[in-house]
Amino acid sequence: MNNGLFKWMDGIDYEVAFWKSIFRIKDGREWILNDSTLGKDINLHNFNAASFLKSLGGEPLTLDVGCGMSYYTGNKIDGKEINIQYVDPLAFHYNEILDKYAQNAPRITFGMLEYLSAFYPEKNVSLVIIQNALDHSANPLKGIYESLAVLHIGGVLYLKHYPNEAEKEMYRGFHQFNIDIREGKLVLWNREETFDLNELLKGYAEIELSRYDSPNEVIAVIRKTAEVPSSMLTPQEDIATLCSQLLVQTKENRGLFRAIKKEMRRRYYNFVLYAVKFINSETRERIKSWMRKLKH
Repeated sequence: MNNGLFKWMDGIDYEVAFWKSIFRIKDGREWILNDSTLGKDINLHNFNAASFLKSLGGEPLTLDVGCGMSYYTGNKIDGKEINIQYVDPLAFHYNEILDKYAQNAPRITFGMLEYLSAFYPEKNVSLVIIQNALDHSANPLKGIYESLAVLHIGGVLYLKHYPNEAEKEMYRGFHQFNIDIREGKLVLWNREETFDLNELLKGYAEIELSRYDSPNEVIAVIRKTAEVPSSMLTPQEDIATLCSQLLVQTKENRGLFRAIKKEMRRRYYNFVLYAVKFINSETRERIKSWMRKLKH
């Protein structure tokens, strides 16, 4: 997974264009915000988050990591607001969109899943929620270790994802890893690597697996039972990786030609994602299926 961050950076323009394409249209942003669970009680499939948080007393901290701009978590219990932070590495971009199109929506806090313990070092988080985002991250395995690291003992990491999304999306943009349940075990995989998370987390977390509805979303409730070994967090390696990425990006962004190319790609994504709103979902799936066949 060493080059995951480099691939992930290439997907930023597409992801920002995707959310812009929704929020720039009145019907789109109203649909997203009306369909969200803002102002409603927290409701996670196959896990009673409200009961869990109430059992802790006080105001336990919840993180919705990789939240995007959909607000599908819920931010209340029995009508009272909970202590929740929406966290995403693209917070700067998303807040810019919110400032323009949805001023009343909660703002998003900057944080990266792969380095979460650097943003929340106190180990006082009670619930980390990752929905359809772990498989979009640069290094999802490290993201799991980091999520467990910020939790207190007994805290819960809640995962909900569509199975094998990277395969369906042909490993484009942020889609570099798949999540699935195989033979009762939580598996993280792509064409180069496969990780058995039940085995890797043995000794400091318990995993409860289930599926929800169609298309059989993968749900994992991972309860922290002991501190994550420091060898799993690799802060020195993280610093080296980030410095390397900074220098690579500085080099690649030099020159007029590269600047024009980047701007053309950004405009292309904006146009395509705007145009696709006028194509029905059945036709979109047929196009994706045809593209997968061509790729293989």
